[in-house]
Amino acid sequence: MLLEFQNVTKRFLRVPSGFRRKAEYSMAVDDVHFGIREGEIFGLVGESGSGKSTIARIIVKLLSPEKGRILFDKKKVLRQSKAEGKIYRKQVQMVFQNPFESLNPRQTVASILEEGVHLHFSHREEGVNKEAVRAIVEEVGLPVSSLQKYPHEFSGGQRQRIAIARALILAPKLLILDEPVSSLDVSIQSQILTLLRGLKKKHGMTFLFISHDLHIVRDFCDRVAVLRNGKIVETGETKEIFDSPKSEFTKELLDAVFRVPNFSREEGK
Repeated sequence: MLLEFQNVTKRFLRVPSGFRRKAEYSMAVDDVHFGIREGEIFGLVGESGSGKSTIARIIVKLLSPEKGRILFDKKKVLRQSKAEGKIYRKQVQMVFQNPFESLNPRQTVASILEEGVHLHFSHREEGVNKEAVRAIVEEVGLPVSSLQKYPHEFSGGQRQRIAIARALILAPKLLILDEPVSSLDVSIQSQILTLLRGLKKKHGMTFLFISHDLHIVRDFCDRVAVLRNGKIVETGETKEIFDSPKSEFTKELLDAVFRVPNFSREEGK
């Protein structure tokens, strides 16, 4: 396994209000365990609030779990030295749902892309850095002239290409995609998914794909884990999960999306 998420638990504090003085906690991730194989697209699905994005933020170390451990390439993630943490952050990158919020509006595309390069590859020559930036922006389907523009000058799909380029320029082993196409039009969704498939094949990356759109997950992912209230209720090959779900919750989730309404009966009968 490239990444192992072992019995991880994360709670959030609820702020007391009114007459309630005692602090309460809500369980966001409850003893979750799964593994992601190198080179696969692993899907994480579930209702809103089921813990999908919390898991992603724990993996990229934006949040710290209370219990459990994470292994990446069989090395512990949660208690790393500063040097180890820097290497890990280069190897594990994330693309967020809303590219407009995740991109600094005061920076040009060139500055956004160069930031990561300077941080992780400061030993490279300046010319090499700039060449890498030019190459990556073209690889995600944008013209080199985009480098001097600002995020607000692009469409939603173009901004997501910039966000993908920012992650890709560090040559990560694992790319976490948190609802990467949910805010885009259907035609643009298809273009971004095609781009991601091509990039994965070319660079041999591994994807953690988080989505509430089961149609996309069915066509895009190799394996799937189903979350409910912070717990994983089922994990398996995508075809197996969609064709023969074992959990009642998974059956209900799929039925709500793929069930074809019966309009054959006449009204009044």
